[in-house]
Amino acid sequence: MPSVALADDVTLAARSWYLFDSLSSGDQLGTNGAGDTGSFTSETFTVLMKGGSISYRSDDFLPATTFTATGLFGSDTKELTIRGGSVINFPGQTFQQLMFSEQRTPQDLRRRDFEVTAQTRINDLLSWTLGVRYERARVRFTSQVTNYSSNPFTNKVDVTTIVSAPFSGGYDLFSLRGGVALAAPLNENRRTLLYANAMGFVGRRENKDRIAAPQYDDASFIGPDLTVGLSHRLAPNIALDIRYRAQFFFSISGSGSFSEPKTTHGPSLGLSYGF
Repeated sequence: MPSVALADDVTLAARSWYLFDSLSSGDQLGTNGAGDTGSFTSETFTVLMKGGSISYRSDDFLPATTFTATGLFGSDTKELTIRGGSVINFPGQTFQQLMFSEQRTPQDLRRRDFEVTAQTRINDLLSWTLGVRYERARVRFTSQVTNYSSNPFTNKVDVTTIVSAPFSGGYDLFSLRGGVALAAPLNENRRTLLYANAMGFVGRRENKDRIAAPQYDDASFIGPDLTVGLSHRLAPNIALDIRYRAQFFFSISGSGSFSEPKTTHGPSLGLSYGF
């Protein structure tokens, strides 16, 4: 992640990221051999992540390398819908019993992102970037299940509603990243910089509750982590930056499909102060 060289030693930044997170949601549809069907759909979480970062560069130890630690926190609520249906046949009879259930569950997502990177300057424009990242997502929910069952003898539909006890689930995702960063001045005084960052990563997601949240199965991912943005120096030691960051998660193990990657992406705003 390129940054404005505000000082030789330390830079502090307040940062926000408006995140569209499909990795924490999804859609599935299945049918078993008996003809039963089931599906779950969840809206994409949109999370306002807030936090900050601190960067450090030493004049004596690896003077061409800047180390940055970033922490972001956010939450959102979206509804998960699960539907299932089955048909019961009675031997020797012409009638059937139809059964259908629908579960509606408000999901409360709490997300925590922590990242540490090392950026080593190659020349005035390019830098190598290496990093580790930890993403922690926790979802709490209480589901309401409505069951519909046709009565073949009365031709009526019986309806029952069940409210479950609260559940919690989620995942931890660890990843290693590496790539190249570009920082190009757009004017002679270098007050405005265009920057871009292209990294590849390999990561592992670990489910924290298989029963309550089976959509977060253990899985491994590879993919790109891409950033593009502008930074403008407001004062000798203050800079404002705006960027767009996108991560694409291609599943190489678990129930996900490599051809249908999950994404987390969105605009980010930062205000840096160097001293």
